[in-house]
Amino acid sequence: MKNKILITLLMTLLSASLLQAAPKKLLVVETTTGFRHSSISTLEKIITQLGAASGEFTVDCVRQPADKPRDLKRDATDEEKAAHKTAETAWEDTLKIALEKLHPNR
Repeated sequence: MKNKILITLLMTLLSASLLQAAPKKLLVVETTTGFRHSSISTLEKIITQLGAASGEFTVDCVRQPADKPRDLKRDATDEEKAAHKTAETAWEDTLKIALEKLHPNR
């Protein structure tokens, strides 16, 4: 009788742990033009640690590429336009990959 109670209790605990919701997913997207404040890296570390410690959420951080130009000048050369387009495409691809981590089935 004790074994049946123990097995039932273990099965109940196991079922409850399997039914818990998966941790939420948080995407931190950093875009800066010009000055990048040093507290941004600290924020990324702290929020990642909070998620890991609580088990409530996971964090993916995506940074804007360092070589991404601010804005394209009106009198930009063809080379500058091509470089801008390449940087924009790389940034968009990086964001797409990060977003797919949040919803892999879409």
